[in-house]
Amino acid sequence: MMNELPRNYPDALVWLMKQKNITVEQLAEKAMVDSKTISRMRTKADYKPTLETVVAICIALQLDSDVSFELLKMAGRHLDCCSSERDCMLRCLLKQGCSSVQECNEILSSEKLPPLKSN
Repeated sequence: MMNELPRNYPDALVWLMKQKNITVEQLAEKAMVDSKTISRMRTKADYKPTLETVVAICIALQLDSDVSFELLKMAGRHLDCCSSERDCMLRCLLKQGCSSVQECNEILSSEKLPPLKSN
């Protein structure tokens, strides 16, 4: 999958959604993100999504960690374990794979860390 992934965030998101056969509305629901935000991310090259939004998209699309980290990089975001315990936990959750954003939020909450916010 990595070899075929387009090199910019909007095109990569569109491509991944096609690969996963998921609509904007379905992704918005699974990621707990507004569908308008998803649409902006797909069409505006200068739109910079939040770290939380990109992580939620990766979880909702059930991406493997390599693709998730590449998508974060394309969006100009990264998870820095040195800067925050929450970033470190999110990095671990992307590596082990969460079944949903809700599950991720439950794990974060159990560690007394703030949940991913929906936009």
